[in-house]
Amino acid sequence: MSVELSTTEKEQFAALIQAIHLQDIQVLDVHYRKSRLGDLNEKEKSEAKISWQQSFSQNDPLSLDDNVIVFRPKYNFSLKSNEEEFFHLTMITIVRFKIKDKQVFESALGLEPVKKFFYEKQILKIMYPLLRQHVIDSMSRLSISPFTLPLVI
Repeated sequence: MSVELSTTEKEQFAALIQAIHLQDIQVLDVHYRKSRLGDLNEKEKSEAKISWQQSFSQNDPLSLDDNVIVFRPKYNFSLKSNEEEFFHLTMITIVRFKIKDKQVFESALGLEPVKKFFYEKQILKIMYPLLRQHVIDSMSRLSISPFTLPLVI
């Protein structure tokens, strides 16, 4: 699901980014598992597919006070070979921002395309290095050869 912004919406998005400051990222919960003993063989590795999904709590963003908001993204990663899930990871996080200009923030985030772009693109770009590391670490702990996740552009 790709979001394209008009020139005016891009200006509003830029204003939104200027109106907030990333304060904190915390991992609240991580669960991972594999479905069988051992690792994938070379044929399974070459045919393996990684899928993932980002979702948000329905009430996001939460206002902690007048100057702090929290987003709670949840990530699901799955590694399948021959349509059978071999590895799964679920990670729940919080991303906290300090609001520098509340009026600009509320105005920009009130525009649905800008809000969608912020959720789908900006939050993901902020979180992706941490997510990649958790996926690779979890696979290593389960004695699975690491798979590199695709880059997010």
